[in-house]
Amino acid sequence: MQTQTAQAMALNTPGGRIHVQWDHQASDTPNAHLVFFAEFLCATGVKESWVKSCPLAYASRNAPNKQDVLRTWLLAILAGHNRYAYIVGPAKPPKPA
Repeated sequence: MQTQTAQAMALNTPGGRIHVQWDHQASDTPNAHLVFFAEFLCATGVKESWVKSCPLAYASRNAPNKQDVLRTWLLAILAGHNRYAYIVGPAKPPKPA
């Protein structure tokens, strides 16, 4: 088996520049694709359009900004069954007593 070494790829994401390098010997990770999707959202302007068109508004001084709320929901949709499991909780119907 040949050892493959890949050069790091630099991706521009909403969170900043991220360098990705493939490790062909490592196990797969279920969230590896998110970096590429984040770059797509940033490069195409979809993220800015989504944030701008969202009617969400909070009045509290302690409230998170709209962009942070939308990022959390997006991650919950894409990888939330483990990492953001608390978001699914309120959607479940109450159990009978």
